[in-house]
Amino acid sequence: MRHNPSTSVTSKFVHTSINKNRCPVNVVRWTPDARRLVTGAHSGEFTLWNGMTFNFETIQQAHDSAIRCMTWTRSDQFLVSADDHGYVKYWQQSLSNLKVFVAHKECVRDLSFAPTDSKFVTASDDGTLKLWDFATATEERTLTGHGWDVKCADWHPHRGLIVSGSKDNLVKMWDPRTGKSLSTLHGHKNTIGQVKWNRNGLWLVTASRDGLLRLFDVRTMREVQSFKGHKKEANAVAWHPIHETLFSSGGANGEMMFWQVGADIPEGTVEYAHESNIWSLDYHPLGHLLSTASNDHTTRFWTRNRPGETLHDRYSVGRDDWKRLKDGLEQVALYMAGGGEEGEVGKAVAAMMGGVGMSGMAVGGLGLTGDDDDDDALPGLPGLGLPIADSSIPGMGGGPSVQRARDPRDPRNSLRGGGTFSRGGSTSSSRAPRRGRSRSRSRSRSPRRSSSSSRSRSRSRSPRRDSYRSGRDRTSGRDRDSYRGSGRGSGLRGGSSLGSGSNRSSQPSSQEVCGRHGNVQWNSSNCR
Repeated sequence: MRHNPSTSVTSKFVHTSINKNRCPVNVVRWTPDARRLVTGAHSGEFTLWNGMTFNFETIQQAHDSAIRCMTWTRSDQFLVSADDHGYVKYWQQSLSNLKVFVAHKECVRDLSFAPTDSKFVTASDDGTLKLWDFATATEERTLTGHGWDVKCADWHPHRGLIVSGSKDNLVKMWDPRTGKSLSTLHGHKNTIGQVKWNRNGLWLVTASRDGLLRLFDVRTMREVQSFKGHKKEANAVAWHPIHETLFSSGGANGEMMFWQVGADIPEGTVEYAHESNIWSLDYHPLGHLLSTASNDHTTRFWTRNRPGETLHDRYSVGRDDWKRLKDGLEQVALYMAGGGEEGEVGKAVAAMMGGVGMSGMAVGGLGLTGDDDDDDALPGLPGLGLPIADSSIPGMGGGPSVQRARDPRDPRNSLRGGGTFSRGGSTSSSRAPRRGRSRSRSRSRSPRRSSSSSRSRSRSRSPRRDSYRSGRDRTSGRDRDSYRGSGRGSGLRGGSSLGSGSNRSSQPSSQEVCGRHGNVQWNSSNCR
């Protein structure tokens, strides 16, 4: 993992968490112990989620307006949050409030701490950045220079250097000691949504509403690379905590992408990660989980997928295509259970799904999950590592032959031949050799009946009038042992006691061939 960033792409869906008070989730942050996740919502609530089971733990009203940003101190001892009304609050790890004060007259969009935790910076829609002393909560300096709302800010991880992005399409560098602008970076054509320093302190990535992500090198103050892939605005970015060259981004259409410095195409894409804007992303400190917050009221967890695995869940292919894929796989499973050939699976899927095939699909790790419960299971597919149902599907054709268990207490199994019954109505035996010419009748043809048998069935259906009482075969009048061959017309098992002519038994048999259904019936008078 440490030597191959491509194996750390967290594009596999794990869980969706939804607050009972449904509202947009604006920001997510992992706790310092990495066991829980804190989310800040548009309703002003903190929600605490278990980071291992993803279950809800607690909720509390933290602000009176929408929470726009929150971050932990670099020492991980305190949490600081800000809201739409310009208020900033300090919190302990237990989420007990320590202090509250008004920082700006308008919405506070972002805040970031200095490497020493002694100071922090806030960015506001009033067009200014402010420096604050953390211990005393007093303002030290106001940074002015942007011509419009300041949407984001980030303090350098090692130096006294602040970067900010604004609605004026500009990225500015600031000296916190003097409050002066050091440099202005151009390139974006729309609002800068977020700026983030890499942990090496050399690279800076910016996300803009023009749909582009740009990487700058602070040593030259020039753009190193531009990342194109988002179809709409790019709202959020997050660097991987282990791999310096890997970062993720979230877009306005709910699309999530993974990028590696130096590569022209994304390392991974989850096109339908959310149904609306992704406002925030945050990696677990170990890098194996990624959490996302969205305007669709949900918080979602993502993990690494297996190498070479192609995901076909609804977050990768879309809700509509996912439902078509799921329905297609269910139909194929039924088709295969009905006797279809394994080689026809791909054709069947393509036909049922309008051309969407199964190329590259790893059934063992499909992530074939439902809409919300994410626990829907599909029937097994032969040849793909999953079992199929062992019974035929009505209306889908005859399935493979499956032998039925014989109950010794069942009077229908009283014949000493001991043959087994296969689907389709024929009997088979492995004991006595067949005598006479083997006859086979198709299912559509009805065996001939003797006139006495016909009159018997039309009058009273009395068992004493049945031609089987005389030891003669009902179909043609020949002795029953001459019909001991294979095929669907055979009325008795080859291993019965009716061997030679001298040993014929005159006892009545309860087995006969139904002329209506073409299968073995145990009492002709009960066949309807």
